[in-house]
Amino acid sequence: MKIFLFFVFWSAYLLPGGFEPMAWVLPEPVQRECYDLEGKHLPCPNLGDLLSNKDELRQKVDPAFRDNGDGTVLDFKTGLVWQKSDDGLMRAWDAAVSYCDKLELGGHTDWRLPGRYDLVSIADSGRFSPSIHPIFDCHPDNYWSNTIYPYYPGSAWYVNFKYGYAGWNYKSYGGYVRCVREDR
Repeated sequence: MKIFLFFVFWSAYLLPGGFEPMAWVLPEPVQRECYDLEGKHLPCPNLGDLLSNKDELRQKVDPAFRDNGDGTVLDFKTGLVWQKSDDGLMRAWDAAVSYCDKLELGGHTDWRLPGRYDLVSIADSGRFSPSIHPIFDCHPDNYWSNTIYPYYPGSAWYVNFKYGYAGWNYKSYGGYVRCVREDR
């Protein structure tokens, strides 16, 4: 039994579409400012503080997003502006990069395919299928990042918004696209 589990684990790690063991752990973002859902500044709670209302704590420490009303969403914590809804098409990685490069949305043309950590920053492991804030329209599936997987240059990282984890796959496989830009 132990030999079989070892084989299954390493097979998943080495085969196309596999994952790195650390890919299942989402990094905790460094947060220095807290906001409510309307973008008003709040004092951040101390980690030792216990609030009787979990929802109140969640609103204070979760990223605060604002729907800009033009198909974009501003993340106050990172300063990134996100495409609110994908276009519903799965693309190979090269086509995903091209799509973001050509996107005109919200009066801007400087869109790009997000990096892996950019994309992970909007994943919400406290939600499931999709594991993202409900302000976004999202398929519970893989979304491409612009980060190349270093051990297989023909592969790139994605974030799966059904479960909220990062993994990698061949660039020729299909994935959804959510473009991003810096708020200036």
